[in-house]
Amino acid sequence: MIATKYPNRDALYAAHTTYRDAMRRFISRVLKKDHDTSLEELIRRVAPSDLDNALKLYNEIEAAIDIQNFPDFIITYWNDPVFFSKEFNADSMVRTDTETIKKGRKLWAHPGLEDTAPENTRTLLSLISKVLGEIHELDEKRKVEVIHNQLFPYDSEERLAVMSKCLERELTTLKKHMEATDERLAVVEGHYTHITNTLNQLRTVLEKPPESREHSRNEPNQLTETEAEAEGPAYEESTTNQPSLESLPVQKSAEVSNTLEVGQHLTGSVKKIITDGVFVKLDKDEGFIPKSELTLKPINHLSDVVKMDQEVEVIVIDLNQQDSKKLPSLRLKSKHDEWIRRIDENGYHEGSKAQVTITSIHETHGAFAELETGVSGLMHHSIIPPDYSKSLSEGGNILAIISRIDRENEKIDLRPTVE
Repeated sequence: MIATKYPNRDALYAAHTTYRDAMRRFISRVLKKDHDTSLEELIRRVAPSDLDNALKLYNEIEAAIDIQNFPDFIITYWNDPVFFSKEFNADSMVRTDTETIKKGRKLWAHPGLEDTAPENTRTLLSLISKVLGEIHELDEKRKVEVIHNQLFPYDSEERLAVMSKCLERELTTLKKHMEATDERLAVVEGHYTHITNTLNQLRTVLEKPPESREHSRNEPNQLTETEAEAEGPAYEESTTNQPSLESLPVQKSAEVSNTLEVGQHLTGSVKKIITDGVFVKLDKDEGFIPKSELTLKPINHLSDVVKMDQEVEVIVIDLNQQDSKKLPSLRLKSKHDEWIRRIDENGYHEGSKAQVTITSIHETHGAFAELETGVSGLMHHSIIPPDYSKSLSEGGNILAIISRIDRENEKIDLRPTVE
């Protein structure tokens, strides 16, 4: 391409022509976008030359931007956080580079001069390419790089050494990405294997005759966690003032010992964690902590609250003797302690008023309301006046009176402020 008497000068001329056109577009684009005044007025501020005469030579205002004034435009707006600094790297080195390019234009302006030195040409081409990259003119940057590579092919030991180091760094980065990908793939494969095994177990259970399936459910220690979840929630109408009705897993032991009592404080260890709650091994029995009885705080995963084999303090809240398929219900003592602390700190007491949010309305029980996150109460339907009930809606905020606080069972009874 560059087989002339002055290959270096001609290369600089071609590269700088590309730079000039790209910089004109860049300056025009940024000034039009970020200023309220006209482009002509802005050019006059930076370049007080005769713009009218310049416009006579060009058909558009963008072409009238004098190449000699590029550094003035850049330096004038460089540190302004609204304009050039958004698209143009504002460090002093690039400023110096731009000034160097401006001076380099004189090298090919006079035919009598000798060809520019290779090292100076290499430097100026690199600077032009760098500036084009800073202003995101990537096509023009590639054009200049083509010119650079034709003049200075990668044949020197120094450039090969630089390229080798760059490639080694890229290779190291790729290896790290591959290792991370392999780790993620191993996790996915583990999940896939687990899900496949679970599906196979479910198919085996479903292929059995119904009477055989019922028999296996009642056998001691035969029901797996997955099968318990597959059975679906065993809903029962709650008599507490919790806004959601919790399901309990099928009991694994043949029968519960007579040593447990409601309200009893015990210590046990976490044996299984499932979506709906946590299985706890007690001294002679096994219990289940529903998700709602683990903590007052919103949680994404139950493992954020308890871990496998962790020793926990629990409170027995329901023996579920009416249903032999359900384990005794437990409450994490730390959750109960937090509930008591919030009641005391917020000054909730019988007769006090509280701004509450209606979370749900139940035909049998009444309106469940939240005093704050994790602390709920019930306004029984029997004490809600008919006219007042029409104004209740889920998500609505009302002022209620606390009529009773059952600290042991974490129950709060509410009544409306109007009788």
